[in-house]
Parts: sequence; structure tokens; C-alpha cells
Amino acid sequence: MRGILYAVIPAVVLGLVLANAFYGHVLFGYAYDRAINKYSVYVHLQPGWESHPGNILFDVTNVWSGPAAAAGEGSGESGAAARPPDSVDPDDISPLTSYNRNQLQHQKSKPYVELRHEFSDCETQWRPIPYRYAADAVRGWSEVASGVQAGGPGGGGAGHVEPAFAEAGSGDPYVMVFPNAPNAAYGPDAQSELIRDGYAQIIPVCMAPGTEQSTYDYAIMVNDPDIGFDAYFVRSAEDAAAHVSSGGGGIPAFYGGPGCHVTNHNSFAGTCHGVEHGSGLLIVVPDALDLSLTKVRVGLHERPQ
Repeated sequence: MRGILYAVIPAVVLGLVLANAFYGHVLFGYAYDRAINKYSVYVHLQPGWESHPGNILFDVTNVWSGPAAAAGEGSGESGAAARPPDSVDPDDISPLTSYNRNQLQHQKSKPYVELRHEFSDCETQWRPIPYRYAADAVRGWSEVASGVQAGGPGGGGAGHVEPAFAEAGSGDPYVMVFPNAPNAAYGPDAQSELIRDGYAQIIPVCMAPGTEQSTYDYAIMVNDPDIGFDAYFVRSAEDAAAHVSSGGGGIPAFYGGPGCHVTNHNSFAGTCHGVEHGSGLLIVVPDALDLSLTKVRVGLHERPQ
């Protein structure tokens, strides 16, 4: 009998773990009540860039009040597109694989290859089931403990991070709060020159349909301490393209108010009010990359209305 118990008990435990992993969102509901865009953009710089053959990886997490955050409750689709659940074919993965597009593009006549991975627009969203949420929470706590992220208002090297932002990030594994660290490798004058020929990436800002304006917390960190990034909120991809093609090194006038831009930082966390529907966060890194892979972590968090 004891031998049977030794076999049955582990099997039951394993069955419960697997049931939670694959069907936890059906049995217990989702562990997170907001929509998430979590994706990456991989950029390979071609000949013509001073940083060739360097690569840039933008790791993006965008938390927002998506249209399916409430309507999709209990639908059992953790990555369903933002459309009525009845219209989603669970065996159709084309909405996901269609985002894995490999394109040769140009900025200021310099070529680069861009590869986008899933959820890179505001039409699809992801919501964590319980075991994934628990794993992400542990990872978030470890980053707070190690000082990579701030642990609360004024904590963990948060510098002048807005207290409400730091509080929002406390305990939420999908809200990033990085320390505000200006670039110490060179000053603002050198950055303004370097950034004119830099690589620019726009990150779409997501809002629920019918929302005209919102408040967004944002956090950015680059893994290379020898370069600084600039970042600005812009009203559209067209405005971003116009700013990049003009070669301007200054702050665009689209969101010139306090908190809506940052220059020459290694990491930063701030808040921008009055962000309009269809806007984006434009991030520019200088064409002076020494690492084979420069990683830029980006967190966007829409304040609950």
C-alpha cells in the first residue's frame, strides 16, 4: 500500500501542476486584470552604419486597459486578438506568426533589417495565467532586491522618479521602474551631435477604443554604460519619421512638457500626461555601439482611468 501511495501522490501532484499550467486560466481565471503587449524588436545594422555589424534588441512591455481586458474575462484565450471571443479560432496561429516579419529598411539612407516578434501592435494582447504570473512576480522581486528596479517611492536608487509611478510599480511584475541614471561617459553636447546620426525606434502607445488622451508611465534602460539614449513621446509614426529624417537633434515640440522626454540617460523612469491616442515613444541611440548586442528594455504603463 505504501508503495502505491508513493506512486500515486507524485502523479496527483504532477497532474495538478500540469492542469494549472495549461488550464489554470479556465479553472481559476486570469491572475492579471489588465491587457499586456509583451514583445521584442530585433534590429541588425547593415554596412553604412558606424556600428555595423552591431545589433539592437528592444524588449518591450506595455500595460494598458485593452478592449478585451473585461470583455474577454473567462474566455480562456491568453493571447487572443482584441475581438469577440466567438470569432477566434484557437487553432489559427496566423495572427501571431504574421508579426514575425523580416524587413530591410532605411534611416537616413542607411540600411538595417528589422524583425518584430508577436504582439507588436495594439490589436493583440496577452494576459498571464497564474503560474506565469507567479514566475514573473519572482523575477520582478529579484530585480528590486538586486537594485535593477526601484522598490517603491524613493527606493532602490529611484532618484527623482515620480512617487505615484514608483508606487504603481511596487508589487506589479509588469510595471518597470528603473533608476534615473544620466550617462556619465560623455556630456549633453556630445550626445546632441551623436544622436543626429543615431538609430531611432518608435514604440506604439496602446489605448482602449474611444480614449482620446491618457497618462503613461514609462521606463527605459540600456545595457551599455558607455552610451546614452534620447526618448520623446510623439503624436504619430509620421511625426516620428519626419523628426528622424530632418536630422534634428533637439526635443520635438509634440510633447515638450515636463516628463515627456529624456536625453542622454542610461536608464530612466518618468510620467507623461496628456498622451494622445495613436502616439508613440520614440527612442534614439547613437551610432556608436560597441557591444555585439545592445539591449534596450522598455516599459510602458497606462495609468488606470
